[in-house]
Amino acid sequence: MFLLDVVLGLLMGKKKSTFSPEAIVDQLFIGLKKILQSLIILLICSVLLCILLGYLIDRTLNLLDNQNLHLSNSIILLIVLIVVDLALIFWSLQKINEKPQTHQKEETRVKTSGSPIESAVAALIFDFVKERESKRVEEVREKL
Repeated sequence: MFLLDVVLGLLMGKKKSTFSPEAIVDQLFIGLKKILQSLIILLICSVLLCILLGYLIDRTLNLLDNQNLHLSNSIILLIVLIVVDLALIFWSLQKINEKPQTHQKEETRVKTSGSPIESAVAALIFDFVKERESKRVEEVREKL
């Protein structure tokens, strides 16, 4: 309902548009790109974490079966790889949660003109809206 109110307000001329649709689309794509990159990193790191934990458990159980449980080089390597993998997961999660940066490119962007058909349709709509507003103003004056 709020969106409908905003759209109708813009069409009726109550509010002036202070944003450009291209800037909104650019921001959406930047956010979507950042989220997708982080999700791909999270997926790969999660699979790698499961594999490393499986190897660690397997190696530990093999040493336990041989009654020779000690901190071997393979177990140390697996633990280091698991810690690195967890660090990547936490980094990726922080990358998702960080605030977006404002881009100077949008402020310096020169507006390009649309197609002639878009301009003509926009002019027709603008004339219709202005005509409706003038009729409403006349009706209000007549009632007073």
